[in-house]
Amino acid sequence: MPLLLRAMVLMATNTSVCSVVKKLEKEQKLKQHVENLNQVTDKLEEKQSQITELENLLERMEQEKRTLLERKLSLETKLLQLESNTAYAKSCQDLQTEISILQEQISHLQFVIHSQHQNLRSVILEVRLIECISLVDGMFTA
Repeated sequence: MPLLLRAMVLMATNTSVCSVVKKLEKEQKLKQHVENLNQVTDKLEEKQSQITELENLLERMEQEKRTLLERKLSLETKLLQLESNTAYAKSCQDLQTEISILQEQISHLQFVIHSQHQNLRSVILEVRLIECISLVDGMFTA
């Protein structure tokens, strides 16, 4: 085989090999990108589940707070009725104690609700951050 012909065959083979290598590199990048997207999707699903759980917890806590406030109001109304009669001094004192305990429970619950709202906002912020990072990452890997 003449030298020139061999050189041309060799160049054609090298070009073909380079083309295959480039395709394989692109395929590997695409696989990595898909894997990254799957990981982001898993993180987002986990965070969404956490958000749902926190929302449900907050809803139950708010309901408990409403129940305690209603009970406190009921006891305060009863106390006002009994205070007018001195014969019920012991009952009034017991009601005042119970009202104080309820107020402490309400205050504590309000603190916990506030804390959980902050936690919820934090998780929502994490979700937004993950979404932004995945968008930016997608722009650079595309």
